[in-house]
Amino acid sequence: MKINSKSNISVGVLNKALEEVEKSIYYPFKVGACVFKGDRIISCGHNSKRKSSLIYPKDQRDDTIHAEQDAILGQDWKKLKEQFLMPTYQNTSNHRVSIDARDILPNGIYETMYYLDLTLPELSGLVKFSDVPFYNLTTASDAISGSGNLEVPIHYETQKIEIFNKSQKPVDMYINSIWNTPKLIIHQESICKINEDVHGKIDKLIFVPSVQLNTNDFFVHQFKSFWISFEN
Repeated sequence: MKINSKSNISVGVLNKALEEVEKSIYYPFKVGACVFKGDRIISCGHNSKRKSSLIYPKDQRDDTIHAEQDAILGQDWKKLKEQFLMPTYQNTSNHRVSIDARDILPNGIYETMYYLDLTLPELSGLVKFSDVPFYNLTTASDAISGSGNLEVPIHYETQKIEIFNKSQKPVDMYINSIWNTPKLIIHQESICKINEDVHGKIDKLIFVPSVQLNTNDFFVHQFKSFWISFEN
C-alpha cells in the first residue's frame, strides 16, 4: 500500500512507515515507526513480541516491543545526535557563561541551532568544537535531461524554487499533475522563479520538453526561506 501525503510529513517517510507495518506480525495491532528529519529517514521499526534486555532488563519473558522502541533501539546514537544538533560549544573558563537566560557552568556544553559571536565579552570562555550537521539553505539541486514527462520531487522543506532553461527550446511545466492546467511555459534561455512560499503546496514539478534535453540544459534548484539567485 502506498499513499500520497497532504501533510507536513513527506510521502517517502509515510510509505517507509507503512512498509514497517507490513513487517509486523502483531495482528490486528500492527504498527510501524520512523525516526526522521525532513525527508531523511534515520531509523525504522515495527511492533513485535520478543525479548529485549534493554527495555525489560529484569524480565526475560517475551513482551511487546513498541514500534517507536524498535526504531530507537536500532539507531546509532552518535549519528542521531549529529542529525539534530548544530553547532556545539563548551565553556572552557572557570566562570559561568549566560546565554538566553541559561547558565553554562565551567566545562559545560551548549548545543544550539545558531552560531555565536565569540568576540562578545559576555561569551568569553566559550569554544566551538563541533559544526555538524552543516546548515544548508539548498534542499535539492537537480540537473534535468531526457524527454517525455520529467518529474522533479519537491523537498519537504522547500520554500523557493528557481528553474533554469539553458536550452534553445521552451519547456512546458505542470505543478503536481500533468492534468493541472493551464500549463506554465519556461522559455528558452530563461529563468523561472517561484518566490511564493511553496511549503506544503507543491509535491512535484513535471517538465515536458519539446525536444530532448541534454546534460547541462536544464536545472531546478530548491531553497529554504532564503535563497541564492544566479544571474547570467
